[in-house]
Amino acid sequence: MIECKVATLSTFLGPVTVVETARGVRHVDLLDDGARQFAREAAGRFLRLPGEPECAQEFRDYFAGRLRAFACPMDLVGTDFQRRCWLAVERSVPFGETITYAQEARLAGTTGYQAVGQANRRNPLAIRIPCHRVVASGGPGGYFAGRLDLKRALLRFEGWAWPEEWDALVPNAAEIPDAGALTRPGER
Repeated sequence: MIECKVATLSTFLGPVTVVETARGVRHVDLLDDGARQFAREAAGRFLRLPGEPECAQEFRDYFAGRLRAFACPMDLVGTDFQRRCWLAVERSVPFGETITYAQEARLAGTTGYQAVGQANRRNPLAIRIPCHRVVASGGPGGYFAGRLDLKRALLRFEGWAWPEEWDALVPNAAEIPDAGALTRPGER
C-alpha cells in the first residue's frame, strides 16, 4: 500500500484535488469528482493518511496568483515516453507562455506530435506539469478530453492572449469565471 495525503482546494476552476505520496505530488485532478475518482482508482493500492499534502500550499499560491513555478517534488508515474513528454513541458514552458505539440515532440526527442498529445491527455499532474500550455499550430488543441474551457481559463489566468476566434471552439466557456481579471504574479 502506498501512503498518501489528499486535499481538495477551492479555485476559480472549481474543486482541484491534490494527492501526494512521500515521494511527491502524485495526482492532480481538475474535474468536479476528482476526489471520488481517485478514491475509486486507488482502492486497495493507497492508504489515505490524515493531514494535508505539503504541496497543497503551492497550488493555493498558484491559484491566488502568487506562484509562477512549482518546486514541490513529483511522484510521476507513466511510460518512459509519457514521462519524456511531460518533463519536456515541465522544464521548458514557463508561466504565461505556450509551445505547439510539434515543438514539444522535438523537445521530447520524437516527431510524433499526435503521440505527444495523447501523452499529455494522460498527464496525472495537471498544472504542476503544465500541459495546458501546449497548443496546436492552428488552434487550441485538446485538454481533459474536450475541456477546452479549463485550458482557456488557465492560459488567460497566466496572461496568455487567447485568440478570440478560438472562443467558438469552447462551447462551455461561460461556465468558468474569467480568471483573466484576477491578480497575476507581479501585479499588486
